[in-house]
Amino acid sequence: MRGKTVTAVLAMGVLALAGCTGEAPEKGTGSLSTAVGTGTSTTAPKDAVSSSPIPGAPSGSAFGETFKYDDGLAVSVGSPKPFSPSAKATKGPEPDFITVTVSVVNETKTKFSPLDVTVTVASGGGQGGDVLDPASGLGAPNKAIAPGGNATWKLAFGVLNSEKVAVNVQPGIDRDQVIFGG
Repeated sequence: MRGKTVTAVLAMGVLALAGCTGEAPEKGTGSLSTAVGTGTSTTAPKDAVSSSPIPGAPSGSAFGETFKYDDGLAVSVGSPKPFSPSAKATKGPEPDFITVTVSVVNETKTKFSPLDVTVTVASGGGQGGDVLDPASGLGAPNKAIAPGGNATWKLAFGVLNSEKVAVNVQPGIDRDQVIFGG
């Protein structure tokens, strides 16, 4: 079941990118929502949030903006930065490589594991590939985040177009994804 959910989530992200025309999207109301769940933006002005170009697809959040779920968990993704994998990195055939910084603030009542955060990217009409590069210190920490705590880590991806990237974040199977872009 999880594989089908992840496939559906990835397909929505790719469709959202495929629907981009280069024109400015309509401005949203500042409240972010997905097809089945809700949360709010906590750092960007109301007019900085745009709705998805695909009806029924999740709304988005700008890079650097924080998305807070109703239960108190908050996530943000920094703008993609160019990345040069080391010679020992495991990577796909994509022509460009980027890193993104993921941050999670746990204002829930229970511990949260950063390893439960699924992060995928899409660009240039296709899904980006994970870059595994132990020499670069990439990856989520394996220590749970206590209530009131936070964690930040970097991930790397191979992409088809580093200028147009959407980052999909889903913190656990019980929370909806949010798409970050810029």
